Amino acid sequence: MIKRGHTELSAALIIKIRNAFRANDLERVIQILQEVFKKLPYFLHEHYPEKFFHAAIHLLFSYLGVRIHSEVCTSDGRIDSLVETDTHIYILEYKLDQSAQVALEQIKLKRYYQAYWNVGKPVVGVGVNFSSKSKNIEDWVAEVLA
Repeated sequence: MIKRGHTELSAALIIKIRNAFRANDLERVIQILQEVFKKLPYFLHEHYPEKFFHAAIHLLFSYLGVRIHSEVCTSDGRIDSLVETDTHIYILEYKLDQSAQVALEQIKLKRYYQAYWNVGKPVVGVGVNFSSKSKNIEDWVAEVLA
């Protein structure tokens, strides 16, 4: 049985993430994700941590009504996650125990953004690095690419 308090918390989370994306406030989106990951039991991270984080973000965003696509194929590789809002396209690349800058450089090197030039919205590359030690987002970086 779901208690009323849990439903209210879920609704508040939905509103927070939607508002953050609408305001192009990636820092707030990352803070919310960090809060969510901090609440997950440590033993769920034992196998394939990068894929675990990726799947968790995909499920969370899908549940919240955020338009997200995972493993989007281009001619040069696969985009980890693609998020589309009314105003922006976000290309997210995830790394584990590396750096957010390495993830962003992959987006640039493989020119994932070129497939979305004709959409008429700014395309933002977002590099995210997860830490297997803290079991959370360690750092992130974003850059408008088109």
